[in-house]
Amino acid sequence: MSKYFSEKHQMLKSILIGVLSSVVIIAILMCILSVIFLFSSSLPSQYLEYILLVLEIVGVLCGAYIAARILKQQGLIVGLTVSGIVFAAIIIAGFSIGTDSITYFTPVRAVILLLCGALAGIKGVNRKEKIRIK
Repeated sequence: MSKYFSEKHQMLKSILIGVLSSVVIIAILMCILSVIFLFSSSLPSQYLEYILLVLEIVGVLCGAYIAARILKQQGLIVGLTVSGIVFAAIIIAGFSIGTDSITYFTPVRAVILLLCGALAGIKGVNRKEKIRIK
């Protein structure tokens, strides 16, 4: 019974680390993007939604990869979980600020983020060397 709880604890720990790393990476990239938009007047703002999607993809890819590398197994499930939690956090943050609404782009964003998270989780498990966090 203790082995079961140990495995679940390790999975939750790796998912938490993956989600936190995704959120931190997305926040850093958004800060960089805001500085670029502040100092450059030639960037078109109508593409902002697509640029933000790319930043979210990069964050989810990194977070799912890190979580799968830590757990060393179940990359698909870990990647989907990390990307799902990050997507939910983005949607909740957008609704709480009052700037986000559900559009045709919301399910597209969800599918893209879930797919990228799953692929990054699979790639993270299939690496030769492993990350060890105790």
